[in-house]
Amino acid sequence: MTFAITRIAHTFTLPGNQYIKIAPGVIMSNLKVETRTTEDVKYNAAIDGFESLLLAMAGAGFPMDTNEMKEAVETAIDAIAHNCS
Repeated sequence: MTFAITRIAHTFTLPGNQYIKIAPGVIMSNLKVETRTTEDVKYNAAIDGFESLLLAMAGAGFPMDTNEMKEAVETAIDAIAHNCS
């Protein structure tokens, strides 16, 4: 799969010492967990999908540095954690 190239780098600093870093063509985070259960596999797959969406949005020019975007990212990660536990 090919991802869009982001225009600028951005880091989301999240609760619990978690982060998502988006740079041109790359996304990194410490959100995934060690795979021990089926729920862990589902959680990591959901995080992969969410990271792909963020990278695509950044590449399309969505503003990543707004309070609204940070709140949306935190809400989505909370929802993923809740639905995969």
